[in-house]
Amino acid sequence: ENALARGRRAFSVAETAISPDHKLLAYSVDADGAEHNTLKVRDLTTGQDLADTIPEVRGGAVWSKDSRWLFYVGRDPSKWGQKVFRHRLGTPT
Repeated sequence: ENALARGRRAFSVAETAISPDHKLLAYSVDADGAEHNTLKVRDLTTGQDLADTIPEVRGGAVWSKDSRWLFYVGRDPSKWGQKVFRHRLGTPT
């Protein structure tokens, strides 16, 4: 059983992207089957997720060349992504 899915009725990993420096993994999850994806970042050295969590994304993310920024499409109230956002790792969302 997948540890992330344990105890959930529905769960899927929607998209993944490894950072250019190969140290981080950005991944978006749908934790309830409603396609309300949350973007998370995992340190591949420690296996731990960082505090960076971005709710309501559409699809996955793209890394900047220096592995410090994530670009993603946010969802509007109609549930369609309409705007590209950027997030600097280690800052509040």
